[in-house]
Amino acid sequence: MRLRDILSLAAHNLRESPLRTALCALSVAVGSGALLLILSIGLYGRKQVDVGLQTLGVSGLSVYTESGHAGTILSAALADEIEQDVDAFAR
Repeated sequence: MRLRDILSLAAHNLRESPLRTALCALSVAVGSGALLLILSIGLYGRKQVDVGLQTLGVSGLSVYTESGHAGTILSAALADEIEQDVDAFAR
């Protein structure tokens, strides 16, 4: 289709049903805005994790287990213990 045909069709649809045209335009705008918001929240979260890891002096982080039930569940007491170990190591 040529640009002239597209503009003619758009003008005709706008004249025939302006409410439907406005609702379609609004739905596209809301959907695009939602995608941009989700993307920006994800990028902000990633940046905050990177800053937190750099503050700790860690250049990267890998978490894995040998089996599904291996390891220790992170609790408040274990977090305090880790914090003390990190503070002792940093000195």
